[in-house]
Amino acid sequence: MIMTIYNEGFGTLYERMIRKEYLKSIKDRYNPLGVLEVKCGFGVDSLIFESPILVENRPEYLAGCRDTHTDAHLISSDFMNLPFRSNSFDLVWSSCLLDDVPSKQIFLDHLSELKRVCKKYLLLFVSNDLHPTHGILKLGTRKPWIDIRTLPALIRNSGLSIIEKGNIDSPPWLSGICLPSHSRSDSRNLDSPMLKNWVNIEKKYLPGIAKVFMGHQVFVLAEKKYGKGGNR
Repeated sequence: MIMTIYNEGFGTLYERMIRKEYLKSIKDRYNPLGVLEVKCGFGVDSLIFESPILVENRPEYLAGCRDTHTDAHLISSDFMNLPFRSNSFDLVWSSCLLDDVPSKQIFLDHLSELKRVCKKYLLLFVSNDLHPTHGILKLGTRKPWIDIRTLPALIRNSGLSIIEKGNIDSPPWLSGICLPSHSRSDSRNLDSPMLKNWVNIEKKYLPGIAKVFMGHQVFVLAEKKYGKGGNR
């Protein structure tokens, strides 16, 4: 069964589990005092942070997000014109904002706006077009203009310094296949032993070269530069 907008079954659960592990490492290493997630979907991933601010503007996701977070932390806004002052958040992150932009210039405009409200760290997840499924989608409608291998250069050229990058979300099945699991509202319960075992395998044993092609997403963690070579 092909996935719906709401749930990819075990695929969605696994993606959230492995991303939660990485976000926890960000929290432990950098202790961001203010966190902004842009195009947050249902807002489940940011539960790991204390009092995150979430931005979403798609009605179908806003309703689900309100089940997860209080309205005080949820803002409906244009992603290109975020209603915050510059340098407002220690960490700004997004898991899907940059996937569906139709051109390189719009990509750079989004990146510039994320950088503007970021004070210290910017974390981006983008679909990996070296993964077989995402490579096929690239030939259709999803970011046909971008080569994922050029993403680090685009980020550096925007005035950000890359701390680390890699591939993540590497389950032993193809993206886009819906394996039945919990409903959307239950997907915050990440207690599947099978998925926990694979998370451990991906973190500790899966070779990097395998993640290049198995990973559903590429991530880049960057730091905002100030002074020469960077802008406030």
